[in-house]
Order: sequence, then C-alpha cells, then structure tokens
Amino acid sequence: MFASKLTNRIVTDFLKNYLEPLSLLLYAAIMVLVQKVARRNYYKSLFYYYAIAVGIMIFAIIADQNCWIYNLYFFANITILSLYFRSIYVNVFHRKIVGLFMVINTSGFLYSNRSLSLFNNDINSEIIVLYFLSGVIFSLIYFYQILKNVTDKNILLNFDFWFVSGYLIYFLGAFFVVLYYNNLHVLVGTDVWKIHRGNMWMIHNIVLFISSVISFTGYLKIVQNQKSL
Repeated sequence: MFASKLTNRIVTDFLKNYLEPLSLLLYAAIMVLVQKVARRNYYKSLFYYYAIAVGIMIFAIIADQNCWIYNLYFFANITILSLYFRSIYVNVFHRKIVGLFMVINTSGFLYSNRSLSLFNNDINSEIIVLYFLSGVIFSLIYFYQILKNVTDKNILLNFDFWFVSGYLIYFLGAFFVVLYYNNLHVLVGTDVWKIHRGNMWMIHNIVLFISSVISFTGYLKIVQNQKSL
C-alpha cells in the first residue's frame, strides 16, 4: 500500500512539474536534429528559444512564486511562434494577420500585467486564452495555405506540417485547461481548488508532451525517407 502511494505520488509529481521542461527539452533536441535534414534559420531560432525555456521552467519548479514566470513564458511562447508562422506564410495578407495578433497579444499582456501584483500573484489565464486562440488561428491559416497550394510533394515529408499539427493539438487540447484555470474555485469550491488546478496543469503538460512527440515522429519520418532514397 505504501509503495503504491509513493509510486503514485512520484508519477503525479513528475507529470505536474517535470513533464513540461522535458517536453521543451525534446523540442530543443528536435530543432537540432531537423536542421540536418531541413535547413531553415527559424529552426535555429526555435532551438535557442526552447533551450532557454527549459531553464525557465526548471527555475519555475524551484521558485517560491512562479506565476510571473508563467505569465512571461506564455507571452514569449506566442511571440516566438508568431514570428515562426509569419516566416512560413507565403501570403502577405496572412503575415499581416500575424502582425495584428502580435499587437493585440502584446497590448493584452501589458494591460493584464499593468501592476506588479497582477503580474506576480496569479497566472493571467484570460490573456493566455487569447494566446492559445491566436495559435489555433495561425495553425488553421497554415493548413489553408497547404490546401490552396497543393503540390506533388509528400506533405508528410514537410517538417513544418508535423510541427504545426502538434501545436494545433496542444492549443486545442490545453485551451480549456487555461480557460478555467483561474475560475476553477467557482466550479469546485475553494477548498479543493489547488488540488484540481494541479490536476488540470498535469493535463496541460501531457498535451504539450504529445505535441512534441508528434514533431519528433515527423522528423523520424523524414529521416526514414531520406535513408530509403
């Protein structure tokens, strides 16, 4: 019984705290690997971002107050991904849409964190929901671009397809986690609020890990094809 409880506690602690930096570390490794099969400058930029993000998330684990870290992390995440999407769009109008959302997200970030107390004391899930919605829109625009510009090339050999697919699943899968994160006490009561918040964040981390595995699968698919040539 004791061993079972200890195992459950270790697994739960891993899923809540350590799976997130592990997923980001996997993303960083993928960006190193994918540069060897598909050289793009933005993959190198993504590697630097993920490498820094791993350190930030490790610091968030040991920090007494980490809400400000997550507020900053999510803003940095959507900013970097916005620049990525802008670089893979071929349509000027689509790039302008990204620019518009970058202005909206930046304004929302500054307004929601207009005071140190708001920035430090809790995760501003309302504005983070906007970040996730932006990511969904960017992903759908990318898939629209693919459908509009169909070629005879195998889309499964395009790493961007796998990368965006993984992030679309992440944005959609974790959307409701972020949406209800700060309002959970209304649904379940204040006494069990923290417990359920931890469980919800565990779901967020699992979805993030799944998205990184999807990208890694895409890389393996591309490598396998190159070896068979």
